[in-house]
Amino acid sequence: MKVTWGAHLSLWAADSSATSVTGAIDEAARHGLDFVQVSLTSMPPSDAPIVRQRLRERGLSCIAGLGLPPGAAPPEAPARAVEVLSRAVDTCGILGASLLSGAIYTPLGYRGGGAPKRKDIELTADVLRTVARYAGARGIGLGVEPLNRYETSLINTVTQALELIELVGESNVVVQLDTFHMNIEELGFARAIRDAGERLGFVQLCESDRGVPGTGNVDWAGVFKGLRSIDYEGPLALESFNSANRALVSATCLWRDVVGDPNVFVDNALRYLRACLEGETGSC
Repeated sequence: MKVTWGAHLSLWAADSSATSVTGAIDEAARHGLDFVQVSLTSMPPSDAPIVRQRLRERGLSCIAGLGLPPGAAPPEAPARAVEVLSRAVDTCGILGASLLSGAIYTPLGYRGGGAPKRKDIELTADVLRTVARYAGARGIGLGVEPLNRYETSLINTVTQALELIELVGESNVVVQLDTFHMNIEELGFARAIRDAGERLGFVQLCESDRGVPGTGNVDWAGVFKGLRSIDYEGPLALESFNSANRALVSATCLWRDVVGDPNVFVDNALRYLRACLEGETGSC
């Protein structure tokens, strides 16, 4: 199984400004990572060329992450959602990002008045179809990340994500899985990964408390069993948020510091997860 390793820059960065992000890129490069995940939620568009230059200097590729802002939920404000996502695709083009992924179909905390109705999903699919075509013409993919029930009412499981992607009907739309959310919503890690199958395009590796992988409740043996079963060869990213990143800490309700020293976090996480990938006895 050939995978690429990356990390969310919010392990180091206090925000998405070029000043914070370029320093985080330097740290990621020191760990020998292949790519980084860059949050576009608060990145000024004028900073994107600076970030792109630092990525080139450090030999790193990137994936862009985004959550829709309040007031841009596709079932209620489809035109606004298309506008926000299309601008994000433009920023991906400047950054050289191959994928725009995450909560691209929902604001964090969106409830929508209960369980999603068929019309809600169809409107969401219409938005993503429009944006997927715009992104595809620029060589960029979209990743749909199922979030836990406390962060959205729209898409919580891989099955729901696959149903949405089927409605979108564009080949550049993939599933992004995140073990933090899977630990809450899926019936099993290996099973969910097998269900995603060839549609799985990106995986974020997070412990049950967003701390160091291997120290919590995530079934890492199941995760890597699932990945091996589908011969996954895509990107794997460490994701957590340091306590200085107030926007993401608040958005994800992370009320205590689970990262500590981000460099120690990354060293320990990579050592453990690479051993799991290799199937070393007793690693996970």
